[in-house]
Amino acid sequence: MALCDLLEEQVREGERLNTELLASLVHTLSASGPEGGNGPRLLEPVTGEGAVSFKSIKAPPANVVNRLNNRNDPRTTKIAAGGDEHLLARSADVDSKFKEAVLVGAIVKAFFEAGGEPIGNFRLQKAVYFARRHSGEHALNREFARKAAGPYNPSMKHSGGIAIAKQKNWLREARGRYGFGHVPGGAAAEMKEWIDTYAYGEIAGWVADQFRFKKNEDWETLATVDYAIEHMRSLGVEPNASKVLDYIRADDEWRPKIEKLGLTEFSIQSAIIEIKALFEA
Repeated sequence: MALCDLLEEQVREGERLNTELLASLVHTLSASGPEGGNGPRLLEPVTGEGAVSFKSIKAPPANVVNRLNNRNDPRTTKIAAGGDEHLLARSADVDSKFKEAVLVGAIVKAFFEAGGEPIGNFRLQKAVYFARRHSGEHALNREFARKAAGPYNPSMKHSGGIAIAKQKNWLREARGRYGFGHVPGGAAAEMKEWIDTYAYGEIAGWVADQFRFKKNEDWETLATVDYAIEHMRSLGVEPNASKVLDYIRADDEWRPKIEKLGLTEFSIQSAIIEIKALFEA
């Protein structure tokens, strides 16, 4: 756990430095146009292979800028440069983190409305994983790491969906019968439009209906087995119960799960059958 804390701290520091570098870039490019003029400029994202850069283009008319700002569009953000506010088109990463915050908020809301209890970080992490799998996403190993109680996405807690939802007061921490967790915050009503926009209400409700009565061990078993299956398939390997058990046994972080969760080929096969019913129906 000490090593995990250290690694998470390094991730947070790297994200902080990236934010500062981007802010510096934005200020430099916003303050003067490509021809050296001081007119307002809009930084437009230019996507490439595995990267997002920016190009400077002429800003739209003031009435368009004001309409976008007043709309609070998650794809844009205000930038103060030389006393004027301009728009910075958000990168795909920023937009995905905003959507993650909406999904996190929708899940917290669904679980609270269903049972009246906070949902802890252990379950919230996996609920987001299950929701994204239900939405048709695959191979989430790019974002979720093989942690001891994983799959686990450290950035979600510190700079991603959970952190953003807390900052916006869409959710807050509270103590329930089973310990600390997350409940809707004072500004939770603000989420409704975004939940409807991204159609996350049905997804969050599905996760609450399917998983809220399951034990934590069942959550962890299903998430672990599904993660292994998806990762193997992304590598061109068709999994079965034996291969999944070997996959878990080969990972130093996940090997203790075999004893902790009582994993055998039989229990993994049962999990595979349930996973097919949940995500492949």
